Amino acid sequence: MKLKTLLEQHLQNEHPQQITNNLGDAYLLRNNCVFNAVRKKVLALSFTYSNSFNTDYVVFGMSQLENILKSKTIPYLDNVTLLESLENKNPMQIVWQHLENNLRPNYIFHESCHAFARSISEDLNLLSDFSDQKEILILISLIEESFANTCEFMAIAEAKDAIHKIFLKMNSYYADFENVATLHKAIENHPVKSVFQMMMLSYLHSNFLTEKISEFNFDQILQMAFKGSSLKDNQQIKILRSLSKKAFDLNPEFRYSTTEFYLRMNGVTQPLEKALDYDFMDLIQKNIKIQKLITQLSTSLFQAN
Repeated sequence: MKLKTLLEQHLQNEHPQQITNNLGDAYLLRNNCVFNAVRKKVLALSFTYSNSFNTDYVVFGMSQLENILKSKTIPYLDNVTLLESLENKNPMQIVWQHLENNLRPNYIFHESCHAFARSISEDLNLLSDFSDQKEILILISLIEESFANTCEFMAIAEAKDAIHKIFLKMNSYYADFENVATLHKAIENHPVKSVFQMMMLSYLHSNFLTEKISEFNFDQILQMAFKGSSLKDNQQIKILRSLSKKAFDLNPEFRYSTTEFYLRMNGVTQPLEKALDYDFMDLIQKNIKIQKLITQLSTSLFQAN
């Protein structure tokens, strides 16, 4: 695809909440309901987006999450102006394949998800109530990360053409479109809120560095996510099971290092395997406030604004 085509789509789409110099921003706000819902929620929380050069974020973005949440300022880079300049100097000569492996994405979607998830945790007073309970604090942190993972995953459902896919990839940490068909089958037959919660709990297993979800734990996930629904169709259960496995597609080394780094940054000095060696699903089922956090995160994006 020609760069000119992408830039034309970027410019032709407009939205009141757009970030003008973030590639594909208005297009996604107009055409992707998850991306749009997250933006609305975060702006309502008085977060802002800034492309003022942030050396620390550029050097090591993961180290800045808590600073982003405290400052309520989500950083990004202007990745439009340079592309426009390149196209003007080389009309119709540049194609997306020349750029896609070297052009730095913006991660405002992921960071925005964290901002919204943290607001729910704070509204429920979880961080204060359990400030002396390390296992629950770890669980809350990984639920927040799992929520961000799930938002990025669910957003692929509406990416039906190449332009949408490119813009989504340029605004996500991870976007794997091979899973779209299975995701479509799931949301065609079940409430999207339930599918979202199932995936969030699946990502939670992945972020707790389990190798796979046991049949017992998968049954627990289905009971939580599809509460009140009768899941008797073996074919539908098979589709949901297949979808849940997609949460483990993230690079294992990346998951390990990022989880360990984040916990160290938040005062957890134990070896990672020891810090995560507890039955977090049992902890969820015994704690009403944690259940409420998961429910609110799974439903809030799909409520009418």
